[in-house]
Amino acid sequence: WTISLSFMTGLVLYIFTGIVAGLGILKHIPTYKDFFWSDDLFIMTIVGIILVPILIFLHEFAHLATTKAVGGEASIRISSRFFFLSAITDHYHISIVPKPLRYIPYIAGVFFDLFVISSIFWLLTITQLLFWDQGKLEAFLYSLLLFEILIIIDQFNVYIETDIYNFLVDYLDQEYLYNDTKKYLSLKIDKISHPFFIPVRWLLNRILFTKKRLSQANDMRQFTNQEHRQFFLFGLFFISGILFSAWT
Repeated sequence: WTISLSFMTGLVLYIFTGIVAGLGILKHIPTYKDFFWSDDLFIMTIVGIILVPILIFLHEFAHLATTKAVGGEASIRISSRFFFLSAITDHYHISIVPKPLRYIPYIAGVFFDLFVISSIFWLLTITQLLFWDQGKLEAFLYSLLLFEILIIIDQFNVYIETDIYNFLVDYLDQEYLYNDTKKYLSLKIDKISHPFFIPVRWLLNRILFTKKRLSQANDMRQFTNQEHRQFFLFGLFFISGILFSAWT
């Protein structure tokens, strides 16, 4: 039932209406100040230690459950991505599942986070309309809302192979999308000969376009013009994601 059309339609409507109602009625976008929902730092820490792993597990469980629902296999493990400790869901035999059905497991975690965000908006909206005094609960819910929003924003950091990245890899049928895009961008940047750009190019080659990373990419000559456009668009998404995440 988790992959049925009726369930997914209802989920999308629930998420959309909840977010619209919350933004329209509450008129409050959480800021980093909302993290401090209590004056007691000890209580905040304990609640965070308990709640954050539960939310992360449920996010990964959404991947696992939908993978099994479409006919694949999956397992959850703890690993690292660059400098980050992460919970990761490994998918098995998902390649035999026909498109677009196999896209569902990739985006299931994001939809879980959006479901949590919408549920918080609904709860805050209803209590405000009914003039219920929430006390500390309201501050806590805004803190939780901010955490989930940051989780969604983190999806734009495709360099750590987020859910959105894995979806795009399958959708575009480019197994080494990240490395190939970096090589494409590196070749384009190397063609810029303006003296002003020389230090910028040197910096990019030392940080983003390292020789080790580019050595793992394919030869650009084997790709079609359409695939080159895909690398260009993904490159814009990749750079925009880094800037957007850094800004927030």
